[in-house]
Amino acid sequence: MAEVLSLVQRDDFTVDIDSVSLLAYTDGFQSAYRGWKMQNTPEENGRVIETIKLRAKGTSIDNLAAKLQGLADKSWQTERYAPIDRYGVWLRAKLDGETNARQAFVYQLRHEQASSIFDQAMMAKYRINEYTLAVERSPYWEGTASQDFICGTLSASGGTLQYGTINGDVPARMALVSIDTSPSLIAEGTNAGGIWWIGFRSNRYGDCTKFQPYWDCVKGTAYYGGTALTASNSRSGTVLSFGTVALPADGSLHDLYRSWLVSVTANYNEQCGQFLAIMRANPQNGTFNLQLRYGMYPDNRYQTNPRVRVVGNTNRYMGNYVLGEVDIGSQAPYSVDGNVSVWRSFWLDVWGERNAGTENLYLDTIYLIPLEGFVCFGEPTKSSTLRANQTKYQAMQRANGVIEYAGSSSMWDDSLYTIGSVQMQGGIQPGPGVVVGVGEAGEESIVGLKCILTVKAIPRWKELRGAE
Repeated sequence: MAEVLSLVQRDDFTVDIDSVSLLAYTDGFQSAYRGWKMQNTPEENGRVIETIKLRAKGTSIDNLAAKLQGLADKSWQTERYAPIDRYGVWLRAKLDGETNARQAFVYQLRHEQASSIFDQAMMAKYRINEYTLAVERSPYWEGTASQDFICGTLSASGGTLQYGTINGDVPARMALVSIDTSPSLIAEGTNAGGIWWIGFRSNRYGDCTKFQPYWDCVKGTAYYGGTALTASNSRSGTVLSFGTVALPADGSLHDLYRSWLVSVTANYNEQCGQFLAIMRANPQNGTFNLQLRYGMYPDNRYQTNPRVRVVGNTNRYMGNYVLGEVDIGSQAPYSVDGNVSVWRSFWLDVWGERNAGTENLYLDTIYLIPLEGFVCFGEPTKSSTLRANQTKYQAMQRANGVIEYAGSSSMWDDSLYTIGSVQMQGGIQPGPGVVVGVGEAGEESIVGLKCILTVKAIPRWKELRGAE
């Protein structure tokens, strides 16, 4: 297996545009003996800076100049990348005996001669014996192709899809995440655009197949006069209802209900992690404040999230409301003894305050969206900036960290336009996992809403790639 060390111009989903080899004088260059010491520790800006000592050779002075100009072109290509040029430059490497090549995104290249331009070897043999290349690159090595997975239908009501093993030893980059909502219950062209929250969960915190992504409110203990009520548009078929007696407009927060982890799932030791909590609720024509608190019993410590304003409308839709982040695991000091059963005493508590209106507040489900890898399509403020016929969204995490996003009525046509907003954070942990989805059409959360999800992930390694 031949060694590889080259500078390559390309995009995530294209073949190589061009390249300059730094070995065997193929393109006029050869790495000097011990000329490259690979760095792993990034600078304060998160980038690795390293030098490669080269030798250069041509068949004439003019031919040598052409070789140097090829390297200069690579330096200029790094300056033009995004938004001027879609093609970036990568440092690609493979050791003799390493099965697969790896590549790191290059932010900047600097190069100069370390020997005199009038050196006798250069003049007589058309050689430069000392030539220094400085590379500022990503701290991670990536695969030369994406891993494509999860081309399936995902329910908007806390639905999950399993995906296969992601290669690498650090989280993979989410090069492309796309959803198509056209097969949903909302017909294309009738306000199918809305908000979708998508999270990836690996086996990092336990068996991902046993993760419980939704906590139905009716399984909790209702306080302050809350009652269970059958509702056809509920995820579970039953909601908790709070009227003016249970939730008066007295300017105070009231403890509405508490859910215990052990009452939600028997696999409580598989639920640790960081999540975005989304409440599915129907405020009808009222205005409320909701607040999420969480902790461990009997420990008195607990976390309190900020209040979230929940505003109803004349259509009396079920909607999804973000109640902040939840960290399951950090509250328990008992975990040092390895006693995972303590997680059964974790709880979520919802408090409410009525600001206006006399109709009942209906609480359905709390969804937990994993934040290991996370994407949110749409406008979090529910400001209806999305086009009514928008049914397809896509977000791309570029190698330089830039997030690009668009939406259209056809994912692969030329009419992509900017959507309200996209949030994209983290990556996809190595190994198998599940993806969790929550969505809505327009501003309405509809049981039965679906999307088709497609993901292109690019695996990453800290040092060598090997045979994966």
